[in-house]
Amino acid sequence: LHPPHLQTLQLDLGKEKHVKDTINNLLNDYNNRQVDRDLYKNIGTEIRGIYSYTLFNKKQHIAFGARVYRANTTRKQRGKGDTGSEYITTILSDKYPTELVFQTDNVAFFAENQVKLTNQFSITPGCRYENIVSDINGRLNISGNNDVNATPNSKTRRFILGGIGLEYKLKTTNFYANISQAFRPILFSDITPPATTDIIDSKLKDATGFNADFGYRGSYKNILSFDIGAFYIQYNNRIGTIRKFIDDNASNATHQFRTNLGKSSNKGIEAYIDVNICPIFNLDKNFGDIHLFTSLAFVDASYHHFVTTSIMGTAPNIIIKEDNLKGKKVEYAPSQIHNIGITFSKKGISTTLQTRLTSDVFTDATNTETTNAIGTIGKIKGYQVYDISAEYSFLKMYSFRCSVNNFIDNKYATRRAGGYPGPGLIPCEGITCNVGIGVNL
Repeated sequence: LHPPHLQTLQLDLGKEKHVKDTINNLLNDYNNRQVDRDLYKNIGTEIRGIYSYTLFNKKQHIAFGARVYRANTTRKQRGKGDTGSEYITTILSDKYPTELVFQTDNVAFFAENQVKLTNQFSITPGCRYENIVSDINGRLNISGNNDVNATPNSKTRRFILGGIGLEYKLKTTNFYANISQAFRPILFSDITPPATTDIIDSKLKDATGFNADFGYRGSYKNILSFDIGAFYIQYNNRIGTIRKFIDDNASNATHQFRTNLGKSSNKGIEAYIDVNICPIFNLDKNFGDIHLFTSLAFVDASYHHFVTTSIMGTAPNIIIKEDNLKGKKVEYAPSQIHNIGITFSKKGISTTLQTRLTSDVFTDATNTETTNAIGTIGKIKGYQVYDISAEYSFLKMYSFRCSVNNFIDNKYATRRAGGYPGPGLIPCEGITCNVGIGVNL
């Protein structure tokens, strides 16, 4: 639901300006708001179990379970709201121009078996069976007082996803490696055209891929704990939109065509290191503990192959130019994400100071550097914020916690909006304070 008429803040690379709601000069009043509403009815249950047995003179374990879930969403959009400033969800017309009903039924079974070949080495294969049934029906638009209904559509998917994990234990550390298949089903938003002239590929495929990681983790006495690893994620059959001629005939008009266009990958290195410096410098135990910690991520998220199009000229002399995003960075994927901090704790008191650093991101797949006039595309600069938190535990069962995030009130943004509440950059939260009390029964 779009909120009442209030001023929204548009932040663009450090420059701020207020964007007011528009006023209809003929009526001397605000223009009507657009009212969008989603109604959800979801229900599900899941059962899990574990079975132990003996093999190779060692105790082995099988974890298994099942899941049943139904999700129902009624999506009402583009309703004509009033011009007032109160929170009102009613619309002035009899019905919403767009009113769609989405329903998904999901039944899944999974199992994984940890097999200990030796006291140090274990293999854990696993699999998951999924049965997904998705249905859509309802109204896309109203044209000339006539309903433009969506073609009722039902899609059933049945598939098995597999994976395997390896672990080799040393004294207090271990090596690990995992690889598993990944699956992203077609979403209702993928098969719902934003305009009645858009076309959805009847052969649209679910996105697939896999993810793999390898690393070394563990601890050393009361001084060091760490987890250092590398990862790779493959994303196939990414869905996107290109411009095509109707019936692929250059003498016809063009339309937007939503289909599978290519693939991308994310690869990088992640590391977590926590060092207690007190034992290193032989500080008295009554002094407390001082932990220096860091969480580092270096990521390369890029397109391997992804077709795009643009049009040149005017009808009837339109030329469609095809391009490829190969080598471009994936939008909203920072190449560096780091957390660095220090924690002091003593006799029930703990205080943490940390800083979070995030690098620049592109906001469109073509990697546009310069911001356009309305701020919908262009690189977003990286940012750094500082947080502080404290906790006090007393009487063995109570605790008091408080935190202040972004306490230097740094101005930054994380995303761009093409429409509401923009267009433009969506500004971050300023100084945020939280206070809480905990009871351990």
